[in-house]
Amino acid sequence: MPLSSKRHFVLVATEKCHATMEQIYAFPLSEPARAVIWLCKINNHELDVKNVNLIKYETKSEAFKTQVSPIGKIPVLKDSQFTLTESHAIMIYLAEKYGWERWYPQDPKVRARILECMNWHHHNARLSTEIFLN
Repeated sequence: MPLSSKRHFVLVATEKCHATMEQIYAFPLSEPARAVIWLCKINNHELDVKNVNLIKYETKSEAFKTQVSPIGKIPVLKDSQFTLTESHAIMIYLAEKYGWERWYPQDPKVRARILECMNWHHHNARLSTEIFLN
């Protein structure tokens, strides 16, 4: 089944719809994908969420790799012709694009602390899970 025919849902928000709404390719059980969706939801930002089933390895399909992201991972943000992967990069991009300074302030020291926490999380939060599963 082509990705364009997959079921999707839209988060209802109060913010006016942009000319082209960003799409996020996500799996509901993916913590990184949920983080991006939650950031948009708490900022009343409309986002088109495309569900991708990791259990069925949809991210590894040729269709996903050619139409969405060649690295075959989620989350993936599509903003017109711009595609971005990695939840932390996506959240920073959205915060800067829409001026969500509450989440990513201009102060370089505060940003450095945020990046410090994000990098720690990215490299360590799932370490115990990987050890347990391997």
